[in-house]
Amino acid sequence: MKKSLLYILLVFLLSFTVAPSQALACAMKLTPESPSVTVGDVVTLRLELTLTHRTCVLPIEQTAIKVAGGEIIDPGVWKKGSPNVLEIKVKFTQPGDAIVRIERNCSKDGLHTVETKVKVTSKPGTEAASVPAASVPGAPTATASSAVTTSPVAASAPEKSGRSLSWQQALTAWWPSYAGHFLSWLAVFSAGLILYLGKKHSLRKPLLLFSLFLTGFYLGGCPGPVGSWYYLLTGNRGVMGLVLFLLLVPILFSLFWGRIFCGWMCPIGAAQELISIKRFRFKMPTAVDQPLKKLKYVLLAGFSLITLWTGVNYFGHHEPFKTLFNFDGSALSFVLLALVLAWSIVTERPFCRYICPLGAILAITSRCSRCKINPDRSSCIHCHLCANSGCCPTGALRMDSAGPAALPIIDAAECIHCGKCEQKCPRNALSDNNTDKS
Repeated sequence: MKKSLLYILLVFLLSFTVAPSQALACAMKLTPESPSVTVGDVVTLRLELTLTHRTCVLPIEQTAIKVAGGEIIDPGVWKKGSPNVLEIKVKFTQPGDAIVRIERNCSKDGLHTVETKVKVTSKPGTEAASVPAASVPGAPTATASSAVTTSPVAASAPEKSGRSLSWQQALTAWWPSYAGHFLSWLAVFSAGLILYLGKKHSLRKPLLLFSLFLTGFYLGGCPGPVGSWYYLLTGNRGVMGLVLFLLLVPILFSLFWGRIFCGWMCPIGAAQELISIKRFRFKMPTAVDQPLKKLKYVLLAGFSLITLWTGVNYFGHHEPFKTLFNFDGSALSFVLLALVLAWSIVTERPFCRYICPLGAILAITSRCSRCKINPDRSSCIHCHLCANSGCCPTGALRMDSAGPAALPIIDAAECIHCGKCEQKCPRNALSDNNTDKS
């Protein structure tokens, strides 16, 4: 219990040590995307700004609006919420290709932009030469909700607005902004893989604590593969390449070594495991635990259909650990966070067992893993210590029967390869093997 309380204290201190004092990323959407108008028309553009990770220290009012081929006649007033919404009225004054660009110059990640191209035609009965948009000068100066002057925008600048990116751009466009984040995440993953293969089980919890600090609180849970599946389904290509990497790496490795990401690297799993108190731990009855584990597949299918239908990642909007790592979220997400954390104290890794979408995906792929924990019949003395001790944090271990000669069975779909059962066995009868000894 003392060790569990120490971990809870460390998590509490970390949450304040790396409190969100720097901006990470925000998602911007500008609609309509490519309208066609005539000279003199006024178009209302809707900007949606979602602070997707940490609470951004760059005020939303410091969002620059630049226009080529027209002028802003009403910069609008921000309506704060989730997302924050700004409606801008732009009058287009020159025939040709006009551009409206939104810019946020983030001190952490650099310049974030989204733009829309407008085809402006002359009024009937008039003749005017088509005027291309001019090139853009330096950093943004105009801000929303204030007196805004138009600035020319480069017509040749690459499109940044999510769905308008080509697949080739989507695979690489994220690198300038997210390279450091991705490399940090990859470093934690590589460290976990090395320690796992080296069977350094004593270093697993220190690594989880480090992952919680770095990829959880410091990076705000981004990048993180847990919600990547739903992001792919939205069709937004803004960081598609990054999302594919984050999703495919744990999946590919699970085909060889099972759910090692869950057990050795995941900050969400770390937060639950480190605050679990053995003295207060309640063992979920098998009759309840086993059916409840199917819930994560139902949630995965349900939210996948909703995301495909609406194009909105509703799971991400209310994901409780995103709220924990960023100190921001909806009222519902704070309620869910409180419930999951309280549940984690008395039940090990409830989010991993019953809710996590990545856990559901890896549970499917891990069934194909060649590296599974299996009992050695010649070494097992049928003491049932591995099962009766309740050492498995995901309830993946059970006995194949109630008799004295029963052998342990480890469900590869739920096993996170933490090594606790291996360490508990007095005869070393449980181990990761490429072939089933039973």
